[in-house]
Amino acid sequence: MSSSELLLILIVALIVFGPNKLPMLAEHLAKFFRYLNHFKQQATTFWQDQLKEQQLQENNRKAQQADSVYQDEIDLDKQRGNGPT
Repeated sequence: MSSSELLLILIVALIVFGPNKLPMLAEHLAKFFRYLNHFKQQATTFWQDQLKEQQLQENNRKAQQADSVYQDEIDLDKQRGNGPT
């Protein structure tokens, strides 16, 4: 927004709400925007945590698959008599 647009908004707000209610309106708007920012931060943190949890589960699944393949190879080598006992 340009400074002329902000000035126009301020003048309209001053006319609509009056000089007595304008500070109260500004305070309420500031509280509202702080609440929205706090909510946005909580939502971002929540989704980041969910993504990390999903990645951890995927990594655990891959590790279990790799371990299973490795154990199968060890068992196969033992059956053939090639592996350590």
